[in-house]
Amino acid sequence: MATETSTTSASRTIPSPLVRPIAAVAASTGQAGGGPLRFSPVALGGGAFNPQYDNYDEKNDPAGTVAVATLRRAFQLGVNLVDTSPYYGRSESIIGGALAVLADEFPRSSYFISTKCGRYGPTKAEFDYSAARVRASVQESLRRLKTDYLDVVFCHDVEFVEDRMVLEEALPVLFDLKSQGIIKMVGISGYPLPVLERLAAAWYAAHPTSPLDIVLSYCHYTLHSVDLVPAIPRLRSRGGVGTVLCASPLSMRMLTSFGPPAWHPAKPTLRDAVAQARALCDDRGVDIAEVATLFGFGFGFDDFVIGASTPEEVERAVANWHRVAGDVGDDDPDRESRLELLRRVLDILKPFWDYEWASP
Repeated sequence: MATETSTTSASRTIPSPLVRPIAAVAASTGQAGGGPLRFSPVALGGGAFNPQYDNYDEKNDPAGTVAVATLRRAFQLGVNLVDTSPYYGRSESIIGGALAVLADEFPRSSYFISTKCGRYGPTKAEFDYSAARVRASVQESLRRLKTDYLDVVFCHDVEFVEDRMVLEEALPVLFDLKSQGIIKMVGISGYPLPVLERLAAAWYAAHPTSPLDIVLSYCHYTLHSVDLVPAIPRLRSRGGVGTVLCASPLSMRMLTSFGPPAWHPAKPTLRDAVAQARALCDDRGVDIAEVATLFGFGFGFDDFVIGASTPEEVERAVANWHRVAGDVGDDDPDRESRLELLRRVLDILKPFWDYEWASP
């Protein structure tokens, strides 16, 4: 049930019509997900439960109260896909613990879990795509997430390993686990779109009856990049990919009030432009993260994965989805002013739309 208002980090309130479930709308959009339940158009990015990507600190939430409240609010508002990874620190364990607490309210059949395999740390030496490690990784994820099946498993950041490790070691194991019902959908994730397209096409050519179910791309539909748009039809036609998830509309924290972490790969000129856009938003009393999600939801991807580690962040994301959907009318007095601010921010960042940082 929606609350009347939600206080944002800037002490602003979200009009109550915006803080309401999105599931009824999502059910009619024909998105992937298998069975009668469909992916909601907004997914909860579990990387936010890792201080590497967000402001969440488990030391300040030892009982997992905030994590439970965040997942509860997401499910209440119709967000039914939770994405995580072994690479995101203790994210899987935090999410698994929260889901166990919520089991009576939200049974396992009411939501999807997406996780990854192959990447276990920040260095290239911490990748392991061997068949044995991938199989063990899935079992570890099942234990941490306290479930007996996973809806989606991605090969994580495929650009860091040789193609043969993805095509000959990792994917065959994941598809074998899919045949056993342990995994429902198999996919790949990464940053460079040409790599994702090449691997999807190569797998499809070798396995025309069982193409990749899903691909996740991140930071490629943001205020500073729209490269994913032309890539989607190529992934579908040449790779047979059914579902494309778009992740990190906040560009790994760069498009937030916190600014980019020290390790962020963006070049200095882009960082400076984002700082200029952030200052413009600050002058209007708006977090640039709200503008970034407003822009991201505008294209209509199969699903948009956005990190959130508090109930308020979930509510802001859902509110922006409703703003873009245009289903609130005069009940949202901020809509036009936010759209005008978005136009001004894009004027600053459009020059970078063709820029892609190196990875690896």
